[in-house]
Amino acid sequence: MSLPWPDAGFVVTRISDLTERAVTVKQLRQLSLFLQRLCKALLLKHSSQHSKENGCYDEYITWFDINMYDITSEVIKKVIPYVNPKIQGARHAQMAQEWCSWSEFVAHKPQPARLMISHWWGGRFRDFMRVIQELCVDEALPGSTPLWVCTFANNQWGEDFGDRLATCPFYQTVAAADLTVLIVDRSAGSLGRVWCGLELYLTIQSQKRLLIYTPSGLVGHSSGRASSGPLIEAIKAWDIRQTNASEDAYRRQILNYIAGIDEFQGLQVAADGRLLRDHGRPLLKDQDHDTRSREGEYTHEASLFKDHSKVFEELNMMVRVEVYATVGRSHLLHGCHVPRKEHRGVLLGQWRAFTRQAEAAWCERRWCSDAETPPPASFQDADVHVIYNFFIKPRIGASRRSYMEIISAGPQLPKYYISLSLSTRISDAAAAIDWWAEALHLPDSAVLFVDFLSSRPEGSQEAGEHRDIEASAEHIKGVAFPAADELLECQAMLGVLDHDAPEMASAWRFLEFEFASRNGLDIYLACATGALACSCPFADGSWVFGRFDADIGRSMQYVSSRNCRAEARELQAIKDYFESRGHGQAIYDQIDRRFQRWGAGPVLREAAECDDDEEVKAICMNPSLVINGSSLQGAHSETALHIAAAAGSMEAMRALLRLHADPNAQDQLGETPLHYAALAGQSAAASLLLEAKANILCENSLAQDPLFVAQQHTIARVLNPGGEDATVFALAQLLQWNGGSRPASAVGYIYREEGGSLYRWVVQSHGGVQNFVNAHADARLSLFAGRREAKHAHKEIQFPAARSVAVNIKTAEGVKVVQKLASTVDVFLEPFRPGVVEKLGLGPEVLCSENPGLIYGRMTGYGQGGTEFSSMAGHDNNYLALAGTLDFFRRGDEKPFPPANFAGDYAGGAMMLALGVLLALVERSRSGRGQVIDAAMVDGANYTALPLFKWMQSGLVPVGSDGHVVASDFILCQAPHWSDIYLCKEDPEKKGTHQYISVQAIEPQFYKVLLNGLELAAEELPAQYDRKAWPLMKSRFASIFLTKTRDEWDASSGESSWAEIKLHP
Repeated sequence: MSLPWPDAGFVVTRISDLTERAVTVKQLRQLSLFLQRLCKALLLKHSSQHSKENGCYDEYITWFDINMYDITSEVIKKVIPYVNPKIQGARHAQMAQEWCSWSEFVAHKPQPARLMISHWWGGRFRDFMRVIQELCVDEALPGSTPLWVCTFANNQWGEDFGDRLATCPFYQTVAAADLTVLIVDRSAGSLGRVWCGLELYLTIQSQKRLLIYTPSGLVGHSSGRASSGPLIEAIKAWDIRQTNASEDAYRRQILNYIAGIDEFQGLQVAADGRLLRDHGRPLLKDQDHDTRSREGEYTHEASLFKDHSKVFEELNMMVRVEVYATVGRSHLLHGCHVPRKEHRGVLLGQWRAFTRQAEAAWCERRWCSDAETPPPASFQDADVHVIYNFFIKPRIGASRRSYMEIISAGPQLPKYYISLSLSTRISDAAAAIDWWAEALHLPDSAVLFVDFLSSRPEGSQEAGEHRDIEASAEHIKGVAFPAADELLECQAMLGVLDHDAPEMASAWRFLEFEFASRNGLDIYLACATGALACSCPFADGSWVFGRFDADIGRSMQYVSSRNCRAEARELQAIKDYFESRGHGQAIYDQIDRRFQRWGAGPVLREAAECDDDEEVKAICMNPSLVINGSSLQGAHSETALHIAAAAGSMEAMRALLRLHADPNAQDQLGETPLHYAALAGQSAAASLLLEAKANILCENSLAQDPLFVAQQHTIARVLNPGGEDATVFALAQLLQWNGGSRPASAVGYIYREEGGSLYRWVVQSHGGVQNFVNAHADARLSLFAGRREAKHAHKEIQFPAARSVAVNIKTAEGVKVVQKLASTVDVFLEPFRPGVVEKLGLGPEVLCSENPGLIYGRMTGYGQGGTEFSSMAGHDNNYLALAGTLDFFRRGDEKPFPPANFAGDYAGGAMMLALGVLLALVERSRSGRGQVIDAAMVDGANYTALPLFKWMQSGLVPVGSDGHVVASDFILCQAPHWSDIYLCKEDPEKKGTHQYISVQAIEPQFYKVLLNGLELAAEELPAQYDRKAWPLMKSRFASIFLTKTRDEWDASSGESSWAEIKLHP
């Protein structure tokens, strides 16, 4: 994981001037990436007292929910003490432990504020970062631009703001910065904070630039993304008197300052005139409420607003002027007349304004007095039908126009059709449309078709608006389909869903989706907590935005279009339309599978998180579901296997892998499930993924492989103490020298194949190190490229892919680097001649004393000592000759013919050392102690031939008087005709090539099979072990094999006659 702070051991420089505690755009982006990865790896949970009170304690924090409160309590206040950096100086003697601000933690030096960011802590951090990105584009800000953000500038363990506002960091930063940026979050929380009000006041008073941003963009920008809607109206209606603070005393002090009176009025003051403070915070003088003022207001504030009303009104007006200067004043609308219903779309901003106005009217109980049924007690419980009756119907009844015609200036052609049940709660519908609009990056000017806002009162339709059966005949035979024209006008459809089962059973609802699908509309679904893309991805390439309710996805698994409901005549017409596609009754299964597929992703991901393997298997029974399809991925493009790996859900992982889930699938950052297991410290999950052939060398977009991520697992432990300790992580570290001994490289390869991880150190004592590494890397690629295309691919065992680091071990610094890293690994390999590493200070006595659990592997040709050969250089032939095994590589009376260097270097050296390392790891798991493994290639070559040496003693291998093997009589040295290599007929399609067939039929039953394959009768031939006949039979076999090509021999072998004969190139 990329950590957004310096390496361990850094010293935090205290920055006394709080205006210089800004964070750069780059540092914010690093923090944002860090938080995203923590969220997706399920490492952040609510653990504060506040979360207990709110009922979300121990719940996961998602990237779509995290705010500044969460960042402070779950990240800043946990990470800084855990890292425990050295901090210069001390400020609060009464504090048991001194910490620092986040800015001091991540910055190397003071960073004077260029921009003042005014925001509310409760706003989503994702929206905050989106505004920062928009700001950087609009103002052409480089990544080094310092932004002052109070969350990161102030020490969250306590900061002394001083007595007077003029000494507080907010005041001073506004004065020092070039401009102020007010971020109005989705709930307009910043407009309700008195500190933001002070920052606005100071900015306007000092005549500095003020930029106002919403998550949609800069207010008044030419793009029109943030030029209307409820947030803009909220800004226009802003009133400093309605703002609040977490501390009432601070609110009083700020309001006093704005009113132009003594800041300390109404606050407790000591005899010396200084403020009395509790833990650095001022105290109210009295807390008596003025019952004559607005509810909850203090007497002091009530008098203040009355006596200085002009000052506060002027401030309110100045803010409104700033908004009017960018978006213009609201115009009085006289409504319009739009005959065609399909042209009565509403702007996204109009929809949002409607929901805000409906809620305001609800709270003020401005309802129709003759309503038959009283409304629910809470606006959150009011459904669309209730809102229509109590808010819309009274407004459109007299005008006989639709609500759209009342609030619009003319026709508005919709692009997005909103499918919405009247039983859906209006608050859920508003939240669903917001999630969907944000996912598509829709501006306020986007036009939606919302039926109940576009419909006129009953009996007021004009002739052109009324749709009879004939007008809709081309769509639905026998019954009018009112939504047909509107759907055809649009390019996309959004289905707003909730947990209402009857809504999913409506035939008309099925018809809308089927009609939209047949006519090529993009299909989306949304609920109160997130949105799903069904036919094409969202603007950022993802298929889910927010956290779509998995329970709604489950209800979609049980839909039945065959059993949908409507009036009898309408139902038959709708079913006729379904079946007209040409599939007959099968169309219903197709529709059902489509809904099941659309809702499968959230269910599958939740099942993976909860380790519900049965639900995983049930979801994947849908034959139209593609287990590795992108539509099943989460908001970060993570698969269910990613989530299961992060959660340590072993049964779910096994189920997914059995269903062929891709263990190497990559999310938006290129991270695989193995990265997620490393992030979360889930060693068992990592082991299972390695068994499934997960690629341990796959790097993410930050150039980090899973091992690198695992090495930084400790941050996962402090943020999620329930996670496993990654020191027992299956990605064990192997530090390997690659200074010239290629057999040592093979040990690394074997270790990596068994689930280990590999560092490869290129040892250089001269310049051009990087060129050396690059050149060797290119050479390896070219060496094996051709072989991989061959019929029988050769597996690369030399220089397995690993992180390469060049170290000059002839310098003290280089030796220290190796010593430091060797103290953290499991296995250390060195391939030098005896005594070399000891002279460098890298011998086993040094490294094992620092790391008692270290397996120290060393490989030489002749051993560390005891013979005259120990200090000599050698190669494969030398080791085989000294071991006595070279004598076996002969034909007849020919001289020994040494094989390629696999017998001595790799079989005698690498395999023996690898075996020793693995056995030492097993022993260490019991004792906890490491050991030195000393492998000599000459010894290993001798060990591998032990059976042959025993056969020599027993006479099975013939030995001459000179002590050498009599190869002409030894059956394993290609002496007999049934143990040899034969040339085949040249393949006309492969001119110029020589192809051979390998034959070895030692046992009589296999020799009989061989003769049958060559169409020879055993009774007409000499006995198999008639040594005198072997030369003649070799000639006869050779002539027979020349009659066919190798492929022809292969094809004619069959399963019965050549079952025991193996053919090789």
